[in-house]
Amino acid sequence: MHNGRSDARVKLPRCQVVSQFTWTWTGIEADTKLIITWLVGSRDGEHAIAFMDDLRDRLANRVQLTTDGHKAYLEAVEGAFGGDVDYAILHKI
Repeated sequence: MHNGRSDARVKLPRCQVVSQFTWTWTGIEADTKLIITWLVGSRDGEHAIAFMDDLRDRLANRVQLTTDGHKAYLEAVEGAFGGDVDYAILHKI
């Protein structure tokens, strides 16, 4: 049951610091602009998977999901949602 609150803790991957850059991953609901989930970490596959797994656990129904063209999303979305998502990649020009 999704009641807007999660009692489970997300287990984040242990990552080596190899860069001074940090990325804020955000899951935003398109109509209300409410943030469903967020994660601060590296822009890599491990964090993409942790983020998508957490996002999936917070959603009750099939959703339309749009991401940028970052390749790490491909594996993360497939692993978290399988075929139970309408997924698109937005390429800005």
